[in-house]
Amino acid sequence: MARWWLGILVLILAGTTACTGEAPGEPGTETRFISAREWTAEYERTVASFPERLPEGFQFAEHPSPPRGQIAESLGEAEAYFQWYCAWLGLALESSDSAVRAEGMTQLRRFPETSWAVDHLEDPDGVWEQTLESAELGDLGGLAEFHRTDCVLGAE
Repeated sequence: MARWWLGILVLILAGTTACTGEAPGEPGTETRFISAREWTAEYERTVASFPERLPEGFQFAEHPSPPRGQIAESLGEAEAYFQWYCAWLGLALESSDSAVRAEGMTQLRRFPETSWAVDHLEDPDGVWEQTLESAELGDLGGLAEFHRTDCVLGAE
């Protein structure tokens, strides 16, 4: 399952030509590129010890396809976290059970605090928090857009 953000991250990181290089925007930070086999192993390790609560009935994809091109280390882990995120996001938007929708929102609030997000995402303008606050007030447009771009388009 390819994700648009994986492709963008791969393109951003592809600016380096060796197997390791300085990450753009972070002086002194090394980015390690891995093979598709290493990506799969990273994904499987993450799934095997996934620390977050999963939605009832949710199962990780058994054999997702690694991204094309140069693959930065941690993208296998990212795939597992985004499957989790998309599962909760879908429930928050689409469940007919208000308790399930509320639990989806609770888990989405946790996303920036997950180990992967702490290490790899930045939101200095608070877009995610603003989106969640709007959703809690009844405006689901922002969450729906995140779902469309991160989960629906990414799965194509």
